[in-house]
Amino acid sequence: ERGEAVLRAKEGTVTAEMLAKHPEPAPQDAELPSCEELMCEAAALGGDANASSLTDEQLREMVDDAFSDIDAFKKYVGSTEKLSMPACDQLRFEHAQGLAKTNHVHVLRDVVALVAAGRVPEQARPYGYGARLVAPEKPGGEAAGHRPIGAGTCWRRLAAGFLAHTQREAFENTLGPTQLGVGVKRGPEIFACVMRLALQANPKWVCAKIDFRNAFNECSRRAFLLFIACHFPVLVLFMLAAYGAPTYITALGPRGWVRFLSQRGCTQGCPAGSLCFAAALQESLESTRAAFPRCLIVA
Repeated sequence: ERGEAVLRAKEGTVTAEMLAKHPEPAPQDAELPSCEELMCEAAALGGDANASSLTDEQLREMVDDAFSDIDAFKKYVGSTEKLSMPACDQLRFEHAQGLAKTNHVHVLRDVVALVAAGRVPEQARPYGYGARLVAPEKPGGEAAGHRPIGAGTCWRRLAAGFLAHTQREAFENTLGPTQLGVGVKRGPEIFACVMRLALQANPKWVCAKIDFRNAFNECSRRAFLLFIACHFPVLVLFMLAAYGAPTYITALGPRGWVRFLSQRGCTQGCPAGSLCFAAALQESLESTRAAFPRCLIVA
């Protein structure tokens, strides 16, 4: 698995570069909690008052309820991006859209809901919740490095995407106004417009844009799982299935297919990836905002 890939990856190759972007888990993420432990931790931190009493079955019922509106699900499937990169199984959104236009839409909904509820056999989860990876060059050529672009299975992306779609208002209410990148319609554009107007009105001000290196692959899984359990329990079963244990990343290397483990952060191409990253940051942003009340901190 990862050990084999490391042995095959020569220094300076794209394979070695991609392996470096998928590091070992951070110490705090070495042993992630079970569903029961996670919900108890969430309740202890002041999350949902009933979080500690939610069983697996009750969480599954929450997922089933989120998928109960067949028309909303059908509309969401129809809105998914055409010609998007498929995973290793080569199934695209167009295949799901074809099913959604037939009398089989209920079957499609039920399959996606099972994935959303984490009801995939444990042995199959590293594949079912894993991803395919490609690595095109960044602007600037070979010296600038490569940007990993991932694609999970069609079913995983539909499950994460539709769950996120049903919770978008809750995301906005919980993460805003500290963060504008998740659940806020045109959030990044709003942020950029406000900054532009502020700099025009105050020409002596300085604006610094900070970018985190390999950000999505470095954030703490324990941090975002706990935040999601506190505020969005309907997502817990999916998140534990996708991120509670390592999953496989499959890529085409110079000598054929290579497979290594995603053990840290959130995977590229996951529709819930932005939420995971925002959830991992929210507590730090809020504590910094409280410590420096005269500073406006927005992400």
